[in-house]
Amino acid sequence: MRAPLSNILGLIEIEAMDTHSLESTTHLKLIKESAMQLDSVIQNVLNYSRNSRLETVFDKIDLDSLIIEYLHSVSYLPEYSDISISKKIDLKNDFYTDKSRLSIIINNLISNAIKYQDSAKENSFLEINIREHNDKILFEFVDNGIGIPSEHHENILKMFYRANTTKIGSGLGLFIVKEMVGKLNGFICFESEFGVGTKFTIEIPNMNSIAQEVKAKENSLST
Repeated sequence: MRAPLSNILGLIEIEAMDTHSLESTTHLKLIKESAMQLDSVIQNVLNYSRNSRLETVFDKIDLDSLIIEYLHSVSYLPEYSDISISKKIDLKNDFYTDKSRLSIIINNLISNAIKYQDSAKENSFLEINIREHNDKILFEFVDNGIGIPSEHHENILKMFYRANTTKIGSGLGLFIVKEMVGKLNGFICFESEFGVGTKFTIEIPNMNSIAQEVKAKENSLST
């Protein structure tokens, strides 16, 4: 499904370069937005499907590289240059968890901060703070974006729920994040005030000891 959709998006770009009509340009922009929304739905459905059926694999995580890699991949977005993104990582021990699922969690929360920044504010920011908390890793994503109205708080993590209909989205992103966190035996919560900003807190167990036990067993079997 994504292959023909990618072709459509490519053809839209070509047509947009060739047309000089304001009306045609507007129509092409609307078509592109709809196609991108459909692509987002497909990608999120794929992520949800993989999360429900794939085994959890414990990888050693380089958080700094993981975040930088994703920021590089979205640096082309028009909104990216309007937000200041900082990260602080304070870990003394190696961190092991499922890299694929953690990537989706981090990518979704960064993407939301970029997408829902408040254009009325002079300095938009996202602060990513990561630290150890006992045998868990604590992630905090703090932004000063548009925020989530309180009447939406109880539903914001539900499937297909959208608190903001002015932006392109599927209503699956935060639901997928919640499901991924659950698969990692973690915990997610958030605080948000409309017009002020949002803070997502995620706690994920560090599977360092279990990963080392698995490696030790594999090594003993191979010798």
